[in-house]
Amino acid sequence: MHAATDVTGFGLLGHLLEMVRASGIGAEVDASAVPVIDGVRDLLAAGMLAGGTQRNHAFVSDAVQWGSLALDDQYLLADAQTSGGLLLSVAAEQADALVAALVERNTLAAAVVGRTTAEHPGEIRVVNSAP
Repeated sequence: MHAATDVTGFGLLGHLLEMVRASGIGAEVDASAVPVIDGVRDLLAAGMLAGGTQRNHAFVSDAVQWGSLALDDQYLLADAQTSGGLLLSVAAEQADALVAALVERNTLAAAVVGRTTAEHPGEIRVVNSAP
């Protein structure tokens, strides 16, 4: 699948879910690879959680296998208060070159955060590769 969308009010997982459902594929997201704005984790720990984020989380949860991901980290992936980032889907062999080109152009963040898969169509599996 080659696709792109701006990550707005539906959060990263809301937009990704729409992409995989429309394409008839599944996805795997590495929560530890997703860039997070400094201070956001502190706000979550203090109980600052937007209602839209809670609704996004409820909307995607039937199609997401969270694994052992903590609830605050789940909310980060469903956050309705996004920074205007883009979610791009490219062939695996092009991903590293794309990230390098984005970094070269001084984007605020660029990372490979997951992959698409023929397994579990219309669903997302979340993993956490951080130690």
